[in-house]
Amino acid sequence: MFWSKKNSSKSQEFQEILKLRSELSFKEIQFDVALFQLLTPLFDEKPLLFKDWKDLQNKVLQAVEEKTWTIQDEIEFIESYVNLWKIAKSDELNTQLTIKGNQKDIQLFPLITLGAIQNALQLGYNSMQEHPLKIRIQLSQSSLQLEVSNRVNHYLQNQADNMQFENWKSRLEYRYPEKHQLFVNSNSNIFKSTLILQIN
Repeated sequence: MFWSKKNSSKSQEFQEILKLRSELSFKEIQFDVALFQLLTPLFDEKPLLFKDWKDLQNKVLQAVEEKTWTIQDEIEFIESYVNLWKIAKSDELNTQLTIKGNQKDIQLFPLITLGAIQNALQLGYNSMQEHPLKIRIQLSQSSLQLEVSNRVNHYLQNQADNMQFENWKSRLEYRYPEKHQLFVNSNSNIFKSTLILQIN
């Protein structure tokens, strides 16, 4: 058996890059600049909106990238996050959230599912009632399946071709090596991301 110091060094560098991009992905979701920019003009006329946003920020700032939280924490964040986006878009955002399975004991890294959802909210075309942003979560004892689909934004050549999405993929690779599958599909109408995580 031969050991290569050069190959080992490259592997270590790759892991360090994955770690940095994983941390960056977490921060990009923890504080969504695009959402904040949309909400800021509304804060003066809607003081309760600022409170809702602040409450969500306080919750998410307590999350630690390398420490797991419950699936319930993840789902509650998704619901609050999507609701703020709907307000920011003046209720022009149509969404459909479906959750199947009830596995309260599931622990996962915080905001790990949000990369696909954030991508759909920021870049998808979701104002048509007949083509809502669909978020489906299927839970079992050992796995989580997330499916996020939205109407294609024809101004973009590829909705997945951006650094935020790439950073999220790096976080998946870093936190769930060989324990996740990510499928991205697009046609002339629908862009869809499907994530399967092996939890236990």
